[in-house]
Amino acid sequence: MGEFLFANLTKGTAERKPLNWDYARDFIGGAGYAARLLYTRLTVETLDPFHPDNEVAIFTGPLTATGAPCTGRHAICTKSALTGIWGESTGGGYFGAELRHTGLDGILITGAAKTPVLLNIGDDKAEIESADHLWGMDTFATEEYIKKETNDSKVRILSIGPAGEKLVRFAAIMNDKGRASARAGAGAVFGAKKLKAITVRGSQKSELADPEAFREHVKIAFQLLENLAPILGAKGTLYGADMLMNLFNDMPVRYFTKPSMDISTINANALDEYRSGQFRCHLCPIGCGPVVTISTDDFSLNDVAGPEYETIGAMGTLCEVDNLALLCQANHLCNLFGLDTISCGSVIALSFAANEHGKLPQNLIGSLKLDFGEGRTLLQLIEMIAHREGLGDILAEGVKLAGEKLGIPELAIHVKGLEVPMHDPRAFFGLATSYAVSPIGAHHMQGDIHTVDMGVAIPDYDIEPGDRHADEGRGIVTAKLRNWRTIFNSLTLCQLALLEPSLVTELYNTATGFTITPDQLIEIGERTMNLKRAFNIRCGITAKDDTMPLALLQPFTSGPNEGKTPNLQMQLKEFYEFSQWDPKTGKPTREVLIRLGLEDVAKDLW
Repeated sequence: MGEFLFANLTKGTAERKPLNWDYARDFIGGAGYAARLLYTRLTVETLDPFHPDNEVAIFTGPLTATGAPCTGRHAICTKSALTGIWGESTGGGYFGAELRHTGLDGILITGAAKTPVLLNIGDDKAEIESADHLWGMDTFATEEYIKKETNDSKVRILSIGPAGEKLVRFAAIMNDKGRASARAGAGAVFGAKKLKAITVRGSQKSELADPEAFREHVKIAFQLLENLAPILGAKGTLYGADMLMNLFNDMPVRYFTKPSMDISTINANALDEYRSGQFRCHLCPIGCGPVVTISTDDFSLNDVAGPEYETIGAMGTLCEVDNLALLCQANHLCNLFGLDTISCGSVIALSFAANEHGKLPQNLIGSLKLDFGEGRTLLQLIEMIAHREGLGDILAEGVKLAGEKLGIPELAIHVKGLEVPMHDPRAFFGLATSYAVSPIGAHHMQGDIHTVDMGVAIPDYDIEPGDRHADEGRGIVTAKLRNWRTIFNSLTLCQLALLEPSLVTELYNTATGFTITPDQLIEIGERTMNLKRAFNIRCGITAKDDTMPLALLQPFTSGPNEGKTPNLQMQLKEFYEFSQWDPKTGKPTREVLIRLGLEDVAKDLW
């Protein structure tokens, strides 16, 4: 679209600025463009994430709102409130496409308002208005109020709930009543800036470089992705839970201390009892989002977003809760309050583990039943965390800081401050390196090697399935895969859209008019990953931080993974050599930075 919006909340100004075409060529868009922008603008070495000078970049990609399938996403990037390093999350739904309809590729937000504000964006306007009347509302109420106030049911809204307002460090930014940009706590940065919501409504269309050729490639992409609809559309991301639990013991149980549990009451088939529909993001032929309706003696849910795999893992198996109705309510509360379900479930599991070990003082426990399997306690703690009440005030800091405050850092399972997602590296050894080197901390979609080792190959980049319990070669595969996955958050393309690199490249070329090859596309991913690493190096990250929690390196004594633990150091040696990172410092070498055209970064680091 050629422009982004620069909003200064301290000054109360919002103006359109031209896109930097060098950044667009070298980093595409989405999280890639945001990385180049924030690396250049922020003095991250000493910047507190809650300081007004921290900035939030919300960017779409060049395929958003073009007609390409599964591209209606947006990336939200900032210095993380949770980890203090690079923070990145993406959201689906319709906000990204509508933002492009306003003629903008993204939004850059700096400063902080003195009182709550709302940023309204249209075709020919960008206004910062008071949001005093919205402060304190949950995200659903915020959306409903704005749509009623504007008399426009099609306005799209990003908003934070009470968790973001209270600076819960893993607060999410929500849209479309259930779509979340959740990981790394961007919602808390919104809260610190007193930014309650952003609305977008426009009528502009994206121009295509070669419309006819683009439409032909789009047709092929839709046909390929429609093959996933009978499975993912019908069952959602939860469909593979039984296989991951029973065949691989990949789904963590009892805060990563047990190899398995019976999930027959909380799997995709069990969810069918409550399923009342499905949610489709913008131009998605799959429709993986479950919609549920439930009525119990204690609560009722009517056509709300249902839990997906990661939520069932974090709130269910990790906490050993097997009541599906309660887990649906837990998911709904997180959406209302604006909470990352992975981090929230993890920190609640930490409290259960700490109580089990006798590590919690009685004044924090009170009348709470802090035991694994206590679904009602799960619901209580979600509310307490969102409003920073009692024990919830400590848990709102995330597992790393909460563990330190409670004097139990050895029980806190995280990488670089980010809670580990619901895939166990003892089941898929390559996850150890994937988590250890991820730019945002442990993240399952920054290099989902578990999907590769279950059979998803990417031959164009020599990414092939291997022995899930092998260390040799997994560091190299991780390096290749993370470069490819980085492209998804730059385009921005849903990571369930398993399209071949050659087709993705043709979509990109015919939409933009650039002429790159699949090899050049993956080089953009490599450039972007190295830039994010440089951002983290400036934040103080070194090779010593590329590690794993000791709890995940302890072997199980039963099950398919009995006696199995990854050799992280062997994998990292491969990864560093292939990526051309210095093994002593963890820095990308001068040579690789210069090869990738990052001369300014090489000067900063060396």
